[in-house]
Amino acid sequence: MIRTLALLACASACLAADYPQWGGSPSRNNVITGDDAKTIPLTWNVGEFDFDTGAWNRDKSKHIKWVARLGSASYGNPTVAGGKVFVGTNNEAGYLARFPKGKVDLGVLLCFNEADGDFLWQYSSAKLATGDKHDYAAAGICSSPLIDAGRVYFLDNRCRVVCLDAEGFLDGENDGINDEENENKDEADVIWRFDMMKELGVEPVFMTASSVTAHNGLLFVHTCNSADELGRKVPRPDAPSFIGLRQRDGGLEWKNAAPGGDVLHGSWSSPAVHPKAPNRTRGTEAIFAGGDGWLYGFRDMTERGDLRYDFHEELKHGRWRLLWRFDCNRKMAQWKDRGEGDRTSVIATPVIHDDQVFIATGQITEHADTPAALLCVDLAKARASASLRPKGADVSEELVFNAKHDDGNTPIPHKRTLAADPAQGDIVKRNEKSALVWRYTGEDLNKNGKLDVAEVFHRCIGNAAARNDLVIAVDFTGVVHCVDAATGKAHWTHDMLAGSWSSPLIVEDRIYICSDHGDVFVFALSKEKKILAENDMGGAIYSTPIVANGVMYVMTKSKLFAVTAK
Repeated sequence: MIRTLALLACASACLAADYPQWGGSPSRNNVITGDDAKTIPLTWNVGEFDFDTGAWNRDKSKHIKWVARLGSASYGNPTVAGGKVFVGTNNEAGYLARFPKGKVDLGVLLCFNEADGDFLWQYSSAKLATGDKHDYAAAGICSSPLIDAGRVYFLDNRCRVVCLDAEGFLDGENDGINDEENENKDEADVIWRFDMMKELGVEPVFMTASSVTAHNGLLFVHTCNSADELGRKVPRPDAPSFIGLRQRDGGLEWKNAAPGGDVLHGSWSSPAVHPKAPNRTRGTEAIFAGGDGWLYGFRDMTERGDLRYDFHEELKHGRWRLLWRFDCNRKMAQWKDRGEGDRTSVIATPVIHDDQVFIATGQITEHADTPAALLCVDLAKARASASLRPKGADVSEELVFNAKHDDGNTPIPHKRTLAADPAQGDIVKRNEKSALVWRYTGEDLNKNGKLDVAEVFHRCIGNAAARNDLVIAVDFTGVVHCVDAATGKAHWTHDMLAGSWSSPLIVEDRIYICSDHGDVFVFALSKEKKILAENDMGGAIYSTPIVANGVMYVMTKSKLFAVTAK
């Protein structure tokens, strides 16, 4: 009965046109269609701001519903549900008198009224005493919140999973735990917290930046367990990278220690969930991108209909089981300090579309501009090779063998920095059970016999987006790539002449992509390159535009704009 009421509450609180989590849904494919797309303009004007006071002069603005003040650095993405907008930032907006801006550095989650952008309440999290090693100064909260059934779930800067009441203390009630410093109307009401550093021994590096998703009452969390600052050693290889928490109380239901000591540097990706289809026997799948550059596919064993396995016996080992794993790097690629090698981690979130996963590889912005790839992995092929062995079935493109290991009959275990070392007698062979559909690293579109800068897929920290047989991705260098979903062949590329931390937003037949110079480019979703518009937001952008209830939200590092032609 309680669960039924919770589901009904979610149905009413999270409208169909809301945007309640990163990517809009557990599949993480940032695509908007239908009536919501009709009010998103091609062009707009943000107006002017007073240099001294920051006051907005909206007289010269166009298609701007409202503007909200953020901190001085905002790296996450807004989410919208139940008439409220939530966004992570730092404390430089100075909304709370007890935390004056310029004097107190905090991780902050702000809640605004969806209708007019008015500030409602703030969640505040003190910085970790270990400083930049675990909690970078002024980085704020980088996780994009999930809103579900009147609750807000996210990872704060202290590597804690936090559940808040979406109403804050505006409803006059203190839900859940009662350790808040006060119950002022403009502050957050905490329901529960799960401290991953304390409870699991997790150690993030620089910042905790993953965004959660949920399915059937279970919260999927990437713990952000990482290597040290230089990427030389994993301090806590025994700590889990992937966990499941009960939404109702934050209790730990499930954990998995992969990739353990193989994490290359940081772990900043976010999980995706592929729900069980009504006409298929497979169970729900949770897909994580590990800090080792591998994809991991887990299945809910309570939902599957595969009679090859002893259901009750396997359930003893955990509800969620690792079934397959995929190495996004080629086996001869090598990890080096500061990312100077060609083996790379995955920061982007897996995107699920048409029973396939699209994922981009890449490294943090401070590292060198190293080779990267955009990949398509077939989930049906991965399921066909699925195994209930502890490490699951290896469905990578290649496998590594060595005559000294089992006489060369079985693949050798994965090695962190160099999977295949010819000097040690390692031999790379094609995997006959690979789930790879294609690997895109660039294409000589102008046929000049070489790959120009605008024809290379550079390191990428953003997600892909897929629609109408096209996959769109933008790399950190700022090159936009339009790739055929079936073949991985590029149709066109475009160099925005500025970097990009963003992921594409597809709105019907248009693509919106942000540069870190503060421009929003609008392209046609077409096999031919067509630039439809370019909009200046007046400030650097480190996030992705989203659409909820006919309004597009574009976030610069210090302001949140509500854009609509309504």
